[in-house]
Amino acid sequence: MLIEYLNISIIDLQANESISEPAPATTKLTWTESNTAMIELAYALQSTGVFNGGNAELKQIVEFFGAILEY
Repeated sequence: MLIEYLNISIIDLQANESISEPAPATTKLTWTESNTAMIELAYALQSTGVFNGGNAELKQIVEFFGAILEY
């Protein structure tokens, strides 16, 4: 019964391959503080371990902010 259920679930998922993804943000934020302030924020977030279970490197965090914010 479990195999049958899983097979049906797989078929349903394949039929509905266009699983909706979150819509991109429509509002752009612009970083208006200094680059130093962004680095300090990145250090604070890294030290508290809020990204990737505490395994994110500072460079990754800064690149993330650069991708989501205009600075």
